[in-house]
Amino acid sequence: MLSAQDRVGVIPDTAAASDPRTWIHGRKRHQTDAGRSRHLTRLPREGFLGGVAAGVAEYLDIDVAIARLAFVALSFFAGIAIPLYIAGWLLIPEEGTDIAIADEILQHARLR
Repeated sequence: MLSAQDRVGVIPDTAAASDPRTWIHGRKRHQTDAGRSRHLTRLPREGFLGGVAAGVAEYLDIDVAIARLAFVALSFFAGIAIPLYIAGWLLIPEEGTDIAIADEILQHARLR
């Protein structure tokens, strides 16, 4: 039989969990090991197209399938998913870099 901790998982330290600096809008703030807030990045290795949904899912700490379903739902109901996805692909930098595709295009155009 599983213990309560095995069923629920590790219970966070009460002092750390109550620290308001670690919470934003009722959700745990995403932090790196160094304690800085992490940035939204694309994850092309984990995505089907440009890794936008995978990056958004990691940033929001949700399953990537939920993010993909949200993009599909937005495309059917509101018709804005495709422009949003393209904007994300252009404006969100790829993991491991701080430069988005749009920044690269603008820098290349300035050099001409």
